[in-house]
Formats: sequence, C-alpha cells, structure tokens
Amino acid sequence: MSQALHSGFDRMERDPSRSFPSMAPDILDIDALVGAFADALVQERATGHCCTILDQHGRPVVLTHSQQASTMIGKSDSFVTFNIDMHDDQPLVVTISSPEPPDRLRRARLHALAVVFAAHAVPLIEAQEDGADAVPAGSLTSVERHCLRLLVGGLSYLDIGDQLDISASAVGVYLRRGAARLGVSSALEACTIALGRGLLT
Repeated sequence: MSQALHSGFDRMERDPSRSFPSMAPDILDIDALVGAFADALVQERATGHCCTILDQHGRPVVLTHSQQASTMIGKSDSFVTFNIDMHDDQPLVVTISSPEPPDRLRRARLHALAVVFAAHAVPLIEAQEDGADAVPAGSLTSVERHCLRLLVGGLSYLDIGDQLDISASAVGVYLRRGAARLGVSSALEACTIALGRGLLT
C-alpha cells in the first residue's frame, strides 16, 4: 500500500462514539479499514477475520485478514462464515473467529459488520495504486485525474468504470481520494479545483 495513503489525507482517529458502518465510508486505505473492522469485531467479542474469494480454478485466495489472527485465533475458537454476493456475482467469504459460538443476535450483528466490510474492502483493494506515494501534495495520481476528467465530461461512475475496466465503487474511491488530496470533501469541489489549477488538461 502506498506510503502517501498512510501519511496524509486518509489517516483517521479512532472515535469509539462512531460505529464501524458510519466510519467505513470515510476510510480510504485498506489497512485502516481492516484495523477498524478488527476493532468492531473486538466489540462483538470476536478475535479475528479472514476474507477470501475463489479464483478461476475454484481455489480460495485471501484478500484480507486480521493482523492478530495468527496469534489470537486458537483451536478452541468457533468460526462463523458469511458468503457475501458482490456486484460481479462472485461471492466473498468472510470467516470470523470467536471464543464461543455467537447467539442469534450476535451472529446477526457480525453478519452486518461483514457485509459493510466487504462492500468497502473490495473497492479499496481494486483501487490500490503503485507509485501513489510519489505524488506531491495537492496533486493527483493519473487515475484520479482521469476519473475527474471523465466526470467533468458528464460520464457517470458506471461509465467511467467501464472505460477504466474497474467497478463504479472503485471509481468512487478514486474520486474521494482525489478530492481529499486537493483538500476538499466532494468530487464536485475537486473538479472545480482541478480545472482551476489546470490539472485536468
């Protein structure tokens, strides 16, 4: 993951008064999202997670896992597994470990957390960029610039995604990152600033 994303606009303080579902849309870094998800799981007395997807041969590929998973998950833990359908009809499997089997209400809460996590993790993983740490402050990566340029041209997130061969959700991540790099909170404001600075030519 790029150092720029760790050292600037997307760093956020953990506020216990905010729930994971309300925090997740503001997190623009996959490592930070995994950390926030792990914190939310701790609140539900869970010890970790592993998120996998099947490759073209039907073998599971790990997308994310809790950093503490290897040290905290023991043989005595129970596991709950949620299959979460994504936009491309390829299900993610989120497995959550817990010292004791969750009751019905706690299982429902864990399922809700897993769905929110999956919905935000996949676009972040899809929108990871190599070399983003080389972008100076107040500037944009080439993909962020391209997304803003197409947005100014009147294309929808879906159309932009079709052109770049990424999901509309990943387009949203790029636009939010671009806006944050420019010090604003919306893609519309980012378009105005980027046009004014000549960044979209």
